[in-house]
Amino acid sequence: NMRELIVMGSRLDVLTQRSFANCRNLTHLFLHDNTILDVPDNVFMNNPDLEYLELGSNRIERLNPNSFTGTSINFLDLSNNRIER
Repeated sequence: NMRELIVMGSRLDVLTQRSFANCRNLTHLFLHDNTILDVPDNVFMNNPDLEYLELGSNRIERLNPNSFTGTSINFLDLSNNRIER
């Protein structure tokens, strides 16, 4: 029944659809200060209650159209990344 997960400063670089598949009750996820490059489509599809997501201070260059499909996100931090318009 984990609702909050903090993985910061851990050199996490790859997110997959299986990364958080067993954390179905997750509401808050802190992934800042890692080396994440990409947020794949449907990576949080098993986290319907996810509403707070911190992805700041990574190396994210792009977001996919369905990166946050299936979530309830109302706060998203993407500061200090490499995202271009």
